Amino acid sequence: MTDDMSEDKTASRHKSDAAMERTRKLVLDTLPPGPVRDRFAALTLDELRDLEFDSDLWRQVRVALSHVEGRYLN
Repeated sequence: MTDDMSEDKTASRHKSDAAMERTRKLVLDTLPPGPVRDRFAALTLDELRDLEFDSDLWRQVRVALSHVEGRYLN
């Protein structure tokens, strides 16, 4: 692997990590206090990256966020 390719891969990883941190912050700022928020907050970046979108935790996050969204819409 050339140095340019390695630098590109590192830069891509940093962008991905930054996007993941923004997503984490948005979700944590939006979720109400409780066990779902606590479980989500405890995830490392690697765990969050590897979390399947159809996992139980993501389902719980989506449900909790939909309840928050409903409160803002009503």
